[in-house]
Amino acid sequence: MKFEGVYAALVTPFNSKLEVDEKALRHEVDFLVRSNVHGLVVLGSVGEFPYITVEEKKKVIDIAVKQAAGRLPVIVCPSAMGTDEVILLSKHAGEFGASGFMITLPLYYPLSDDDICGHYQAISYAVDLPIILY
Repeated sequence: MKFEGVYAALVTPFNSKLEVDEKALRHEVDFLVRSNVHGLVVLGSVGEFPYITVEEKKKVIDIAVKQAAGRLPVIVCPSAMGTDEVILLSKHAGEFGASGFMITLPLYYPLSDDDICGHYQAISYAVDLPIILY
């Protein structure tokens, strides 16, 4: 798959109880689809990924992919502090219908070139969808 055009990065909306706001997220997806973007990016830098749990990330992925309903590609940023969690989230997103992944490096840790290559290789061996390096 070749990703071209404008991909909008979604924010992750929360309700007054600090839970993922499913209705607002569905509205955001529909608004962006109507705005004629070429694809969506969920859980990126503006998606609050450092502040939400794995289960909340899965919920955001599930809602966004289901709401997009194949109308445009959904790229998931399964960002986490470790490679194993990135793989877990990537597999979940792939099984749920994501179009590809935008992968970041674990934050705050000094990584060698071998560490960086190992991170991306482990993920690429674990999933069969395209990966964009963030």
